[in-house]
Amino acid sequence: MRIELIEWVPRVFRLLLVCFLSLFYASGVRAAGASAWCDFDDVHSNSVMTADLATANYLDVVGYYEFGWTVSGCTSLPTPVYNREIYVMYWGLGGAVPYCRSTINGIYLDVSPANCATVAPFGSIPTKIYLDKPFPQSGYARKNFVRNEYRLSNPGAYALAPYKKWIWISWARGTTTPGAPYSNALLGVKNGEGTVIITTCTLVNSDILVDFGEVSEAGASERFNIEFSGCTDQTDSKRFNDTVSLNFRSERIRVDGSALQNNVCANCAKGLQIALKDGTGKAIDLSKRYKLSSNGSTTISPKGLKYEFIAELQNNPDETSKGGVIDTQLVFETIVE
Repeated sequence: MRIELIEWVPRVFRLLLVCFLSLFYASGVRAAGASAWCDFDDVHSNSVMTADLATANYLDVVGYYEFGWTVSGCTSLPTPVYNREIYVMYWGLGGAVPYCRSTINGIYLDVSPANCATVAPFGSIPTKIYLDKPFPQSGYARKNFVRNEYRLSNPGAYALAPYKKWIWISWARGTTTPGAPYSNALLGVKNGEGTVIITTCTLVNSDILVDFGEVSEAGASERFNIEFSGCTDQTDSKRFNDTVSLNFRSERIRVDGSALQNNVCANCAKGLQIALKDGTGKAIDLSKRYKLSSNGSTTISPKGLKYEFIAELQNNPDETSKGGVIDTQLVFETIVE
């Protein structure tokens, strides 16, 4: 099917590439269980990354940690409970640091210095069970992860979580005055964890123009590359390739993910859409995450990676053909999987 084009203007397919090298995962653990004294119907926790570690500034929020629980009752308590309050808590690592450490150097939990100290009697992030209130009871707490040092861990794959990976139960002994905390019985629920890639690989060009030139029909195609450079070594490059996927975003992606439709404007062409393929011609579903390792035309070196893609003009069966400009935009986001 031929497409008549008017005014001899450039037909441009613009790819806006946005790179967040350690973005968008949420992983956690959920369990039901019991301590020796309280019956928990549910205990859950998650660690969630929401920003790029490498580009975050000092004290920027890069994610959060959360935990919650539901308890149906507490019986057979071995000692008096001061103030009739039992703590369910995350107990952070103490020491001379302004925030509690995470499992990644340079990333800390944003809690007060006092609650991060080893002497914090009821945890860095405490919640409470009130024995004189009706059951069941629920609790929830959330604290941000912040970048608190300029130097991160060395390149590699890490599990993000608070440094201590357990939730505890505790209370002060006594009736009229608080005594020493009871022995912090472990609930046995680990913190949620997800993979974070710390890498020196960076996107070479975040704004790529694919120019189709003057075309008169569907079927024209243009090749382009997405490249990353500055990797530490071959191991860093291969780890990046094996763990990072692309997520595609645009209001013009077809529902079935088969193509990107042209923009709607006064001089935009109608009846055309753009399909994305890898360098070998294999079609890519834009509605799904795309693993970089699945690209059949990839070059991996100690200093970088290059992925070849094809943008192909196709007929859009939902529109009547009308000449004009091919001008649309697709955002790529890197996601660790």
